[in-house]
Amino acid sequence: MPGLAEARALAVAVAPLFEPQGAASFEKPSNPLFQAREYRSTNCCVPCPVWACLECYVPIWGSYYDCYCFPNFFDMWVWVWINAPDTIDRIIAEYDGLERAAPSRSEFVTEHSSDHFSKGELNDGHYDHFVPGKMTEMAEAVREAYNNAIDGDTDYGIRITSGYRNPRRNDEVSRTKESKHQWGEAVDLAPLWNASGRAPGKSYKDAMTDIYEAADAALGADYDVVNEGNHIHVEYDP
Repeated sequence: MPGLAEARALAVAVAPLFEPQGAASFEKPSNPLFQAREYRSTNCCVPCPVWACLECYVPIWGSYYDCYCFPNFFDMWVWVWINAPDTIDRIIAEYDGLERAAPSRSEFVTEHSSDHFSKGELNDGHYDHFVPGKMTEMAEAVREAYNNAIDGDTDYGIRITSGYRNPRRNDEVSRTKESKHQWGEAVDLAPLWNASGRAPGKSYKDAMTDIYEAADAALGADYDVVNEGNHIHVEYDP
C-alpha cells in the first residue's frame, strides 16, 4: 500500500490537472481579520465557485496573496495539499520574515519532556513543533537546587510559565524581539500555586526569591537569571 510520500508524489504528477482557473497577486486587505471576505467580494476572480488564498494557510502577518479560483472543493484541496508548506517551513518563514536567525529543521521536535516538565509546559508557541534547546536542562537544574536549598528531602517542585515561543508568539507577549525563548535558550519559572510548592511558613513572594537564589547558585557564568516579579527568567547567554 503506498505511503504518504508516494501519494504526494502522485499528486504532484497529476497537479497540472488541477490548475486554478485564474490567479493573481493582491495587496493585503485593509482588515486582515476579514481577509477571506474581502478577497471573495473584491479581489477573487468572478465567477468563482470555490476560492483559496495559499498564504491564508501560512500565519505570516502581512502576507496575504496568491488567491486562486477552482471549479470545486476537491480540486482546491488537492492543489493546497501539494503547494502549502509544511509546519516547520511555516515557522522558519516567521524567523526569515522578521529577520531573525532561524533554527535548523533538525532542531524542531513534536515530543520532548523531562522527569518533571511536560511538553505542554515547554512549548508556549502556536504550533505542535518547537525547539527544546536547553530548557529542560536549565529547569531541572534549578528545580533540584531549589529543593536542596529548602531541606533536600521534600519535593516542592516549580513550574514553567513560558518556554519555547515561535517569533509571532514571542512578539505577542514580549517587547524583546531577540528573546532567547525563540531558540529554546530561555525559560520562565515560578513556584507552584499551592502552599505545597514552598517551604512551610513562606509566602509566594518568598518562594520566588528562593527560586531566584537557587538558579543563581546552580547555573554558571554562561547563564543569566532575572527576577521579573511574577516569574524568574533564566537564559543561556555564553
